[in-house]
Amino acid sequence: MKPWLKVALVLAAVALFVGGLLFYESNREAAMTAEAEATVTKVTFIKDQESSSLDETEMRYTFDAKSTAVQSSDSIPGDHVEEYTIGQKIRICYNPDKPADSNISDDKCGG
Repeated sequence: MKPWLKVALVLAAVALFVGGLLFYESNREAAMTAEAEATVTKVTFIKDQESSSLDETEMRYTFDAKSTAVQSSDSIPGDHVEEYTIGQKIRICYNPDKPADSNISDDKCGG
């Protein structure tokens, strides 16, 4: 097989993989049509060893979805440990069919 054909096949495979991830994430976000007020239960700063631009703050939280208590978590980029405290109320969006699938949000849910 010619070297340029191998390179083209590898690039095509990478493009399909990235496209699939983008498609999955877009559908996942679109399914999060319900919103709730959640209570922060844990805040953890995760420092990346190689680049501070990859640091993130992970938050665990609980919320009610159709009268059922749900525990979930989400991460946001950067160090936000000082901004969030245990017991604080935050706005989240979640998938009503899979409530544990949720995101911390300041935007409109489902979009």
